[in-house]
Amino acid sequence: MRVVFDANVFVAGIPARSGTLGTLIERWRAGTFQVIVSQHIIDEVGRGWAKPY
Repeated sequence: MRVVFDANVFVAGIPARSGTLGTLIERWRAGTFQVIVSQHIIDEVGRGWAKPY
């Protein structure tokens, strides 16, 4: 199965250890599905991680 994550899923989900986003990232890392990304999503993730919170 192939899926597309919104940039917010990466920004909030990668550091998450639990919850829906954490589970999605965990399943992606386990190979349950393949994530498809575009350059636009990659750029948006970079901007999201660059913001101080």
